[in-house]
Amino acid sequence: MSPKWLYIASGPIASEAANAVHVAHMCDALKGRGLAVTIGPPASSLRCASDSALSLYGVGRAIPIYSLWRPKIRGGGLVYRLVLRWLLHIVAADIVYGRSLQGCCIAAETGRPTVFEIHKPEWEINERNYREFQRLVAGEGFRAIVCISAALEAHLLAVFPELKGWTIVAHDAAPTLERPEAPGQVEAFVVGYFGSLHPGKGIETLLDVAPRCPWASFRIVGGDATSIQRWRESRDVPANVHFLGHRAHHDLPAMMAECHVLVAPYLEKVSVQGGGGDVARWMSPLKLFEYMAMARPIVSADLPVLREVLREDENALLAAPGDAADWARALERLRDDPELARHLGEQARADYERHHTWDARAGHILAELRRLEVIDP
Repeated sequence: MSPKWLYIASGPIASEAANAVHVAHMCDALKGRGLAVTIGPPASSLRCASDSALSLYGVGRAIPIYSLWRPKIRGGGLVYRLVLRWLLHIVAADIVYGRSLQGCCIAAETGRPTVFEIHKPEWEINERNYREFQRLVAGEGFRAIVCISAALEAHLLAVFPELKGWTIVAHDAAPTLERPEAPGQVEAFVVGYFGSLHPGKGIETLLDVAPRCPWASFRIVGGDATSIQRWRESRDVPANVHFLGHRAHHDLPAMMAECHVLVAPYLEKVSVQGGGGDVARWMSPLKLFEYMAMARPIVSADLPVLREVLREDENALLAAPGDAADWARALERLRDDPELARHLGEQARADYERHHTWDARAGHILAELRRLEVIDP
């Protein structure tokens, strides 16, 4: 019989947020590794989520989804606790895994073997989270913390040194994607950005770089009409910058493949969808790994946490955050040196295939949990 895993999500499944993309692909990869996975996302209504919700992200395997009702009323948290306890009973999971601090805390306190994954310092958000995190790690069922980056793991252990030996580092990943063909013949050198338009993502850098590179066409894919209009009203948008808006997740690989260069122009402070403060010190961006899968050269902001994955002149070029002149020089290098561009793209693709598919990530986490004797060999 396949081991049963319950994944407690921290947000809704049918969502444009990176959180939802991560959960969908991670659960698909775990199921592909032979586990019987059930997903428990929060919901503000009693309407059940459809198993087909995962198809939004190109996930083909059917995975049961049980919505955890949390009404937006006083006492909604108590309702959530009761519904989760019911789900823990009917699923009878061998392992509870998730990104919901409250959900994993409840599971650990009931004695269910629980593994919590963090993408930011959850305990620092407020005093309530700090207390809940303490209850989680003190829970009878607590087994391990999975950290999205080594920087986040180091920060965690500085605050909770007693967790040393019970942490795992697992960077984010990308779906298994076919190697794309080289970009077709186009009039301009295409520079592609894919992601949100939130503060810190570096849209302002691209708007400053574009006039320095009139030979390039900058495609910005992401953001809704309101956020695009906000940029148009607050900044002069050069003629070679094109805001293409939000596109369905399954359409993005083909659009990335049309680009000569893919860029991640993060600033030194980065916000994420739904708030949550600055994540620049800890992040492991999904889009970065999707870029690597495309076998295209990448230019990324030179942030310490991204150097856990990117290596200057080996699988990417790194440019100073917000420095338009430095970014323009990096793009000129790739324009003028096709062999360098090819090498960077090929090495990024090789690193992706070896370490950064969802299947590889799931395999790494399972191997580490076996090493920690959380699951059977």
